[in-house]
Amino acid sequence: MSTQLRAAGDNDNLGVIDLTDEDEDEAVAVSTPQQQSPAAPFLSQGELSDDPNLLNPDFNDAKQSRVIFYIILTLVPIVSLCLVYVYINFV
Repeated sequence: MSTQLRAAGDNDNLGVIDLTDEDEDEAVAVSTPQQQSPAAPFLSQGELSDDPNLLNPDFNDAKQSRVIFYIILTLVPIVSLCLVYVYINFV
């Protein structure tokens, strides 16, 4: 890997140094979309699962139960505020 240091061509470059790597530019031009594997929508999710029981939660698993509980707990104030808004404005 050969990295070359060179100043920009203009005299008003304000001390900017261009760090280029000629090998890297060629590698970008060679890559094709077929070589790249499709990524998951969110990298933390990993691969897509083909499990048919994916939407059936296992309440014996403490981690799944805790996540479901926290989701419900965070939705309670939102739903209650929406109900109060509807009651005040439309009743």
